[in-house]
Amino acid sequence: GGLWMLDFDGTDDYINCGSNASLRILNYLTLKLWINLDQYVDYELLIGMTKTGVAQANYELYAQTDGTDGELYFQFDNGAGGWITDQTTTMNMVVGTWYHIVVTYDDVADQVTYYKNGAQIEQRALVGTLPTHADDVLLIGKNGANWPTDGKMTGWSVLNTIWTPTQVRENYQ
Repeated sequence: GGLWMLDFDGTDDYINCGSNASLRILNYLTLKLWINLDQYVDYELLIGMTKTGVAQANYELYAQTDGTDGELYFQFDNGAGGWITDQTTTMNMVVGTWYHIVVTYDDVADQVTYYKNGAQIEQRALVGTLPTHADDVLLIGKNGANWPTDGKMTGWSVLNTIWTPTQVRENYQ
């Protein structure tokens, strides 16, 4: 088989992958995908286990512009109507370029790590517990009526483990 990708139009394209219990991750989370954005439109949901129209999410990964280039925004709800969030500052993603993105969250060690094209870019503490809302669904490309993605994506993975730097590098190659 060849390489395939989906081109999201920044308006109404998205994928609803359902709410299988295996997607409600506890303790260790790895999100992986390839992205090539056409433009930045506010927040762009890349992938998330979320509930549309409600401040509730097991986990979400967005792309967002910092005014110059693109950064990643990882978040999950804190169970009290608020959010536990983190945003990269050195991803420096430009439109029209393919990027291999991996984000890991270790709920036990309270640590988030970001990788771009096989290399670790940022790592820091992020204290919180991943929720497991039974009514959340895995969405790609848009969260209901909000945060549509304008660009191409492929190769999504949601894993209940933490990839090592070696695993990330091997998957990129």
